[in-house]
Amino acid sequence: YFTTISKCAQSDQLYFNLLEKPFQDCCRRGLLGQKALVLLCRNTPEAFMKKLLNTNVNDLRKLHVNDLPPEWSSNSTHRPQSGKDHRYTKRVTHNTGRQRIRY
Repeated sequence: YFTTISKCAQSDQLYFNLLEKPFQDCCRRGLLGQKALVLLCRNTPEAFMKKLLNTNVNDLRKLHVNDLPPEWSSNSTHRPQSGKDHRYTKRVTHNTGRQRIRY
């Protein structure tokens, strides 16, 4: 849907007007996945994305869905490839000195 809007909108302002409400609904329902976020960051002007995401991130291309509020992606089918949510990881050190990540 977001890609179609970006291709059909005749101006940036029209694109933003068409994008704003569905994006908010998507986030409210917890459906924002990494794939949709990447497409939005690629197709949407930076100023509009920063306004939609309410963020001041310098490089939107490096933005990950885990950097956003967790409720925005709670029902998404596009999870990180490892299947783990890296928001809830911690690095632990074994008594031998070896480190690992505990989920």
